[in-house]
Amino acid sequence: MKATRWAPLALLAILAACGADGGSSGTGISTIAGNVASVDVAPGETVDGIVVSVEGTKAMDTTDGAGRFEVRGGFEGDVTVVFSRSAPSVLGHAMVNVPSQGTLTLEDVRIDSSQATATPAVQRVDCEGVIDAIDCSAQKLLFVSPGDSGDKDHYTVLLDGASIHDSAGRPIPCDALELGDEIRVRAVVDAAGSFTQADVEVQR
Repeated sequence: MKATRWAPLALLAILAACGADGGSSGTGISTIAGNVASVDVAPGETVDGIVVSVEGTKAMDTTDGAGRFEVRGGFEGDVTVVFSRSAPSVLGHAMVNVPSQGTLTLEDVRIDSSQATATPAVQRVDCEGVIDAIDCSAQKLLFVSPGDSGDKDHYTVLLDGASIHDSAGRPIPCDALELGDEIRVRAVVDAAGSFTQADVEVQR
């Protein structure tokens, strides 16, 4: 089915529900990876040995000497990432959204224990999905996680400056995209939860 033009009010209603909200747990394995760049607890505080966990789950990892971590588990949608030395000594939290069965990378996390915050310099996402709506004039598309997922979020991809291509690398114009196309998206997550600077691979 070819993409059709959305009525303005209908499109606005869909876009308002997009971004990073409303996910629920499913059966797929998702990943949160990244590195801790600094901790403000005390001068000389190291970035190794920090426990990184997903609140409400058993998924966790411990940072290595370079602050790197990788947490894998059956979480998706809105989750809270907790950074701690040992329970219940929490250093900081980060609220993020993880597409089902995707990878969210938190680069150069800076932990401010006085505010109990953990702030990444950049969030990058690598995930698969199915195109659910397209608006080429607004340079946006929406996608949902694969059909066997419990993640019901709609994710927004900003197409301005995006690279859209097939699995062989051949460019695909926006107006050639179709509803139901399966895609792989690699992108930066902006402050609003939209995906920007995107590489969109259409898996036809």
